[in-house]
Amino acid sequence: MNPARNKLGFLFFIAIQPNIHSCPESLRSSGTPTTSTTPSGDIALYKQERVYAILLDGESVLGIEEISRGSGMCVEAQPERVFRPAIQRRCKSIILVHNHPSGFAYPSNEDRAVMWKLMSDGSDLGIDVADSVIVAADGYYSFKEEMERMLVKG
Repeated sequence: MNPARNKLGFLFFIAIQPNIHSCPESLRSSGTPTTSTTPSGDIALYKQERVYAILLDGESVLGIEEISRGSGMCVEAQPERVFRPAIQRRCKSIILVHNHPSGFAYPSNEDRAVMWKLMSDGSDLGIDVADSVIVAADGYYSFKEEMERMLVKG
């Protein structure tokens, strides 16, 4: 899969790269996305699970926020923590990114349940959860891409 085939995929690709400042100006609203918790290096290799939100205003990246750090194999993604930065920055949408230290990007049943809950909560708040992406040593899993594949299969 080519992670740069669309702008949201490209934003995700940029977010997990060591040099986040390489994001083209055309994809940013003003300057470089900044936060004190911008991921550094390849988050797929982190030893503990972490959740990040890529904050978007249309196709412009407003920032990247670390939402939570968990233990080796689990992390909490409470709706109030997930959406607080998006509300504060008046984002129209977010992309959630979390890693699996196990090395396997396939979602657990809990990952799926949390994703559907956060999509519903975001909808109630007027914030679109544009995608939720899991990264691991074996690659990545995009809920949005999976939904698109399921629709095509019919």
